[in-house]
Amino acid sequence: SLPFSLQTDVVDPRTLRPLPVEFTVARIPAQAVLSTLAFVKVPELTAEFGEDAAYMLRDLVWGKTMMANIESRNNGEVQVSLGDPGTNVLVASALVEAGLARPEKRREKYLESIMRKLNQHAEKARAARRGMWRYGDIPDDEEDEPDFRK
Repeated sequence: SLPFSLQTDVVDPRTLRPLPVEFTVARIPAQAVLSTLAFVKVPELTAEFGEDAAYMLRDLVWGKTMMANIESRNNGEVQVSLGDPGTNVLVASALVEAGLARPEKRREKYLESIMRKLNQHAEKARAARRGMWRYGDIPDDEEDEPDFRK
């Protein structure tokens, strides 16, 4: 048997008909939504280490069955944590430990455990000078720096 993605067929457009109303997007919301990884900041694709982070993300998730947990929804943005149930690898932790992402600054009590682990992974990456830590300490994001123009 061929994988589903390799099976093709040509259908005459005259044999097609509209979907019944109960199956239209007006009645059934989109099942795929744009999501971001929760608890970490990943460089933009065009920034230094952005492509490296994207390639590592691909290697961690592509073609695998992943477990996703919706951590928050805010103004249509969904933040998820992703894990590989076969290896128990959390995507955010792997990216941070490789020096390709940084933990967000979160102080909520219920996030203490996960943030402590992510910060430990970041410290390991910094000590080993992996990824963005290659040249030593990096400054916090611009949003965390004081604005002296005021």
